[in-house]
Parts: sequence; structure tokens; C-alpha cells
Amino acid sequence: KATWRKIEAPVLMLIADQGYVHGRFGNNPVEYRSRIESFSNVQVITITDSGHNVQHDQPQQIASALEKFLARD
Repeated sequence: KATWRKIEAPVLMLIADQGYVHGRFGNNPVEYRSRIESFSNVQVITITDSGHNVQHDQPQQIASALEKFLARD
């Protein structure tokens, strides 16, 4: 977390709704928030109907999220 706090660039975090993060932290919202809040400029997007390989499970959702993130002002 200390290293994450030093990141100054905007961060896009894509989280699979059936993936590791939800499995590991789904019952521990305090720890989940603590990790997310370690980034000073983070945007979190949940990718629905996806597991570990989100890019294979939902390529359209990934592409849309990336396009919006990269096109931001």
C-alpha cells in the first residue's frame, strides 16, 4: 500500500465481479476500501459476468472502459 500511495498517475482498476478481488475481499469491505483508497487518483470499474480473465470474458466492457479512461479530460 505504501508503494501504491506514491503513484501520481491516474489509475484505472478493472475488477471482475466473479474474480479474485471479490472472492478475497467481498466479505471485508473495510480492507477492500483501504486498498482502493491507497491510490490517490483511482477509478474502479466492475466488469460484469467475468472471472480471472476479464479481457477474454468481456472484451467489449474492457475496451469501453479503456476508451473512456484514456479519453478523459
